[in-house]
Amino acid sequence: MRPQRNFRRPFHRPNQARAPGSGAILAAIRAASPSAEVPYVPHHTFEDFAISDALKRTIAAKGYTAPTPIQDQAIPAVLAGRDVIGIANTGTGKTAAFLIPLIEKISRDRNQRVLIVTPTRELALQIGRELGDFSRGLGIRWAMVIGGVGVFRQKQDIRAEAHVVIGTPGRLKDLIAERVLSLSGFRNVV
Repeated sequence: MRPQRNFRRPFHRPNQARAPGSGAILAAIRAASPSAEVPYVPHHTFEDFAISDALKRTIAAKGYTAPTPIQDQAIPAVLAGRDVIGIANTGTGKTAAFLIPLIEKISRDRNQRVLIVTPTRELALQIGRELGDFSRGLGIRWAMVIGGVGVFRQKQDIRAEAHVVIGTPGRLKDLIAERVLSLSGFRNVV
C-alpha cells in the first residue's frame, strides 16, 4: 500500500517582494475617482444612412429617432460589407444595428441570403419579431428554425428560399445533416 501524498502546493507565498514602483501605482488606483460620463453624440441620423425610403419609414414607425452608438457605428460598416464585432449593453439596439443594413442589402439584391445563429430560442424569437417589423412590406422571406416546435413548417420555409434564416445551433445542425439547409448560399452570417 502506497502512502497517501498531499497534492497541495504552496502557490501563494506571503510576504513576497513587490515589483519596484508598484506601490505608487496601487496608491494612484486607490485615489482615482470615476470620471463623469459623457453622452454619446451620433455621427449620423437614420436619414444619412444609405438605405431605402421604405426602410426609413419602417424605422420611423417603430419610434426610432436617432441611432444608438452601436447602430451609428455598425450600420455603415455592414452596408459597406465589412466584418463587424459589436459589444453593447442590453437594450442598446444591437438587433437593429445588424438587421437594418442586412434588410437593405436584401432589398437591393434578392440573391443575398443571411444566416443568423442564436444561442437560445428566446433570442431567435426576439430577432424574428424585429425582422418582421423592420421588413414589413419589403417582400423579404424568412424562416425561423428552432427546437421545441414542429420541423415540417420550418423545412417548408427554407425550401421556399427564405432570404433570412434565424436558428439555434441544434436545429440548424439537424437541417444541415438532413440536407434541407445548405450553408453555401449564405453571404452574411450573424
